[in-house]
Amino acid sequence: MSKFPCSKIKCLICGKPSTGTAAYWQCSASKYHYWRWRTNKLRKAKKANKPQGYWADVLAAFDNDNARAKFLAAHTLNYDARL
Repeated sequence: MSKFPCSKIKCLICGKPSTGTAAYWQCSASKYHYWRWRTNKLRKAKKANKPQGYWADVLAAFDNDNARAKFLAAHTLNYDARL
């Protein structure tokens, strides 16, 4: 990924300038701020028990075998993943 200054996007942890894109940015103060922000976001969704979209399916896939089978059938790979 090529990095470029995000003049409109500031670090969501400390407010310092960031580089990258809106989907993946890196704080100029600490490269770990993005991952800290993302982890906090996922923890909040899990704590609220309201994960959205794909993540709701992923989390449900670990609840029981039927949910896992349904998830795997709905998200089949389009390439050979065997080693």
